[in-house]
Parts: sequence; structure tokens; C-alpha cells
Amino acid sequence: AYRWTVRDGIALAEDGSVLAGGENTTLISTTALTAKINTKLSGRNSYNVQHETSPAVDRQPTDTATRATLVYSF
Repeated sequence: AYRWTVRDGIALAEDGSVLAGGENTTLISTTALTAKINTKLSGRNSYNVQHETSPAVDRQPTDTATRATLVYSF
């Protein structure tokens, strides 16, 4: 896990993990950029990559997802 405050109110985060077991290894990486909108609200854009070394039949080894999120702090 890595966190970097780019400047006040803007943060970049990277989380990565490896799950190994049996014949398959899963690598997961999530990168997120969060920016404060006001004292209670932030916006977050994130990108997730998941890679399987031995995917199931008829499956691609790499899967990605992009998300835009509104975050409320209370």
C-alpha cells in the first residue's frame, strides 16, 4: 500500500496484492486519485487491474475496471 498527498485536499493511493495457491496466482492492483470538494465531500477516480496466471476456460487472464465515486465523510 502506498499513499501520497499530492497537495492539500488531493491524494494518490496504490494498493497491490498477490494471492497464490494451487495452480493459480492472482495479482491485484488498484490506483485511486481522491480530491476534496468541500469539508464533507470528495470525488475519487480509481482503476483496478486483476490478473490470473491460470484463468478458467474461455476467460481472459486480465480484467480491468474504472470507477468514479462520490465519497462522504461524517
